[in-house]
Amino acid sequence: MQLYDAIFYRKSIKKYSTKRLSINMFEEVRTLCEDVDSLNKEIKIKAYPILKGDSLKFIIKKRNRLVAPHYIVLTVKLPELEEGEEEAPIRYFDSVGFAGEELILKLTEMGLAASWIDDNFNKESVLDFVHLEENEKPVVLIALGFPEGNSLFRKENENIDRKPMKKIAKKVDEKWTNIIECVRIAPSYKNSQPWRFYQNNGSLDIYMKKDSSENMNQLNMGIALKHFEIGCKYHNIDFKYVKLDVKDKLRKEYYISVV
Repeated sequence: MQLYDAIFYRKSIKKYSTKRLSINMFEEVRTLCEDVDSLNKEIKIKAYPILKGDSLKFIIKKRNRLVAPHYIVLTVKLPELEEGEEEAPIRYFDSVGFAGEELILKLTEMGLAASWIDDNFNKESVLDFVHLEENEKPVVLIALGFPEGNSLFRKENENIDRKPMKKIAKKVDEKWTNIIECVRIAPSYKNSQPWRFYQNNGSLDIYMKKDSSENMNQLNMGIALKHFEIGCKYHNIDFKYVKLDVKDKLRKEYYISVV
């Protein structure tokens, strides 16, 4: 299975078996976690697999607690400031989503279940399980294990609760249709699906529908951009992400363009 195939076969698992990964398989996961790809190369993303998930689950808030035998902690380390330089807000949740989604798809290739857990957990308590560098902070969690009593993969022709193509893409070139389909079925926090695509002469402009949960919305966009990248590689389409002078639309924030 390739990453492209994993996009279409993977589904989020909500109930996990208590069965743990073998030591060899867990070490394979650890190796995967040593190489994660950030959207913004100036922002360093790291992934830490936790062997004893039973201990970690108690730091997750009850309203969205997802009990799994293992977890992965995704962290961020922002660029260091120059002497006298004032700290400015830096968008980094999209880089976390970009890195974490590739990791989840690779875990799917291994035959493992993995699901996003939002940022609503006790971040200070994570320090009891992982040793972080200075200025490195935990951001989100990924649940990891085997599914309980149901299939790991989506069935062929299974109905997917996603917006139709016409709702997320407006008058785009035909060459982008298969790529945007990769994004259309991407997972998103509360299934919000905030991504919108508009053709604009020589560029494909990507917008984010505004939402009250800004951090998780940005994480959604990082997931979408990873799916877009995987689709382009599979269909041999050269592209790059660039920021252009493009205005926001009503209730939609301009995010990035593809050229």
